[in-house]
Amino acid sequence: MQLYKKLLSVIICIVVTFTAVIAPSAQYAFANTVVTGTVITETDPLRVRSAPNTSSSTIGWAPKGSTVTITDSTSYSGWYQIDFNGSVGYVSSQYIRINAVIPEYTPDADFEAYLTAQNFPESYKEGLRNLHAAHPNWIFVAQDTGLKWSDAVAGESVLRRSLVQKLSYYPDAFYSYQQGAYNPDTGKHTVFDGSNWIQASEELIKHCLDPRNYLTDTYIYAFLNLSYSSTETVENINQILKDTFMEGAYPAQFDEFATYADAFLDAAKQTGVSTYHLASRCRQEQGASGTKLSRGEVSGYEGYYNFFNINAYNNGNISNVTMGAMHAKNKGWDTPYKSILGGAEFLASGYISVGQDTLYLQRFDLIEKGGYYTHQYMTNIQVVFSEANILKNGITDEVISSNLVFKIPVFRDMPSTPCVKPTGSGANNYLLNALSVEGHTLSPAFSTYTYDYELVVSSETDKVVINATPADSNAKVTGTGVIPLNYGDNKVTVTVTAQSGTKRNYTIDISRQQPSTTPEVTDPNINGTKYTLATYITGVAPETAVADFIANLGISNGSVEVKDASGVARSSGIVCSGDNVIIYKADGTVYLTYEVVIYGDINADGKITTVDLFMGQRIILGTYSLTGSRLCASDVNKDGKLTTVDLFMGQRHILGTYTITQ
Repeated sequence: MQLYKKLLSVIICIVVTFTAVIAPSAQYAFANTVVTGTVITETDPLRVRSAPNTSSSTIGWAPKGSTVTITDSTSYSGWYQIDFNGSVGYVSSQYIRINAVIPEYTPDADFEAYLTAQNFPESYKEGLRNLHAAHPNWIFVAQDTGLKWSDAVAGESVLRRSLVQKLSYYPDAFYSYQQGAYNPDTGKHTVFDGSNWIQASEELIKHCLDPRNYLTDTYIYAFLNLSYSSTETVENINQILKDTFMEGAYPAQFDEFATYADAFLDAAKQTGVSTYHLASRCRQEQGASGTKLSRGEVSGYEGYYNFFNINAYNNGNISNVTMGAMHAKNKGWDTPYKSILGGAEFLASGYISVGQDTLYLQRFDLIEKGGYYTHQYMTNIQVVFSEANILKNGITDEVISSNLVFKIPVFRDMPSTPCVKPTGSGANNYLLNALSVEGHTLSPAFSTYTYDYELVVSSETDKVVINATPADSNAKVTGTGVIPLNYGDNKVTVTVTAQSGTKRNYTIDISRQQPSTTPEVTDPNINGTKYTLATYITGVAPETAVADFIANLGISNGSVEVKDASGVARSSGIVCSGDNVIIYKADGTVYLTYEVVIYGDINADGKITTVDLFMGQRIILGTYSLTGSRLCASDVNKDGKLTTVDLFMGQRHILGTYTITQ
């Protein structure tokens, strides 16, 4: 125990010294508390900027009343640095009210055992630990969906299923350029609902679908059970309805209830659906001032109400509002209460009773009942975040401190880290206008939305020239030019990187025919002397470009390919610890394979940063483990083990007072 305390003390000293010199990062700040704030703008929403000044670009908007996590409140006069959906953002401090401090998570063996027993992936645990520290009575239940992450993303990416508004302050990275969602001839997105609801990009869908992005004090309510509880009160409902047309008295001409809150409570008791859910859903659908559907003012259908916008969708020449009013008339909803009760019955029978009993599951249909992804209450891809925030703001402290149960979905083969919200500036157009191989004809003929092609060339063709033209002049294209060919199959990937950062791959499978007599294949020569090739390849400087790395190897009579730890080829970017280096013979067969070690690059991003110090700290404390080349990379002083000495040397390297010998 004494040794543990001394070790922890040394690590803390290193971290504190370092963070006194360099501002903490948003994701890995070494702090013992989490500070949150509430957006208190007079109008909705609050602008989130890329830097702490009014001339910087807008990366998003935080709705009035929403909760933000403040990662730095002292370094920027008049500004707070915040965690904005996994990215760093900045907001004016005058529009943020600081909330109560969330305590640091103290290691809890019982809770850790519970998380393991529930089969929560490691990437879920940090968020759950923070929530447990703040709310020790809460219960988190892992829901095994049985679905592969990639299948769920594909299911939600089908046209019309996941929409987002086309708004001037949203980045273009929010919008899809997939076939049917965008017309490359006109340069326009297809409107699927209302006047400006278009298909969401796959990157935005991934962010909104990823349950780990809801593991915060605000958005966890996406997973709260939506069944009615006898503890719900009119006071709770009024908190949700505050500052809306439903906060006041129920319309006197109907003489059914004294207040809207009474109407919601009665509907909840009759149907078994939570009043919190009913009130927050109506607030989401009708807004603060209400619509013609909640006022019974739709032309031709006056006196009929549809508070939940049920069946309110565009149908040919019939508008969504008219469709909603037609449904209300067919149901006989000629008072607000009848509409509220009818909507509650709709939710109870259509959603709650079939297992879609959370806000998240109502938006994302993960329940097998004849098909997935089709029985979804809304097409708005971002709605779960806003509804969770509304629900949270309407629940009293007494309820929050109780044994609330949250059902949290888990997918198979999820990414190792949460999917961040796309914030890249510029166009999201990742398409090609042209793709060709000089002197050859692709099969099939090029089309913007065809991503895979084939080509057969003679045995004498030892190289081809590939040309590609992006649809957007600001997009970048890699993988073109002169491409050497081996005998047999050659896979060429042409990558288009949109101005926003989104990537799309076009592939050409080129088959070079074998010669009539196969020449003898000799081993490749490794002529470079910059690196050491032993158990691992060492001597690689941090942030070495892939192209420079391959050139420094000096391979002749063969070729080299660099792949990341998951087996994906690195055609650009930098080399990282744990990368696989494959040296091929001239005939394409594998000659040698190695893994890369960059001493100090513990998290395998090719750089030496505070993230590596944090990860090394966790390894020493026994809360994280590594093996192989990644573990070797942590041994900066090369004494065969990871200690605080290695962290100290990494700290000095970052500060520029020492250079780690590779």
